[in-house]
Amino acid sequence: MKVLQTISNEITVLEAERDFGDITSEGEELLDVLNLCYDLLTRTQTARKITVTTPEEMKEPGFDDDFMPQYGIPSNQLADFAFNISTRQGKVNMRDLLYQIMYGFTQKEIAKGIGIRPNTISDYMNGHKNITAGNYEKIINYTLKK
Repeated sequence: MKVLQTISNEITVLEAERDFGDITSEGEELLDVLNLCYDLLTRTQTARKITVTTPEEMKEPGFDDDFMPQYGIPSNQLADFAFNISTRQGKVNMRDLLYQIMYGFTQKEIAKGIGIRPNTISDYMNGHKNITAGNYEKIINYTLKK
């Protein structure tokens, strides 16, 4: 699957740009999307059969091509969710998904921003109570606006 190798190479370049402080906001956005695409593709049966080879220009002295014979499957709950939805396989855990979505925000900040009690989010995340679909949607939309 050449697409997986192409995405992997582009991620490597963008991450290097980020590490050196040369990445643009468009580059950051592209890196986020490419990482999700990569994570989704590595979950496919086709990707699990591929042997990874390193392009000549990216090889380092002493690097052994057999170091990583297959693409690894990174831990990414958002990719798991998207993969399970798109393939209609597996299970979906809405609490885990919401946890991913709320990363970088406090429950108090979100609750204030959408007009609900902070305990509403906390109780849901701890499995004590359910949350309405409307509030779930508000939380997602609040985090997307920031």
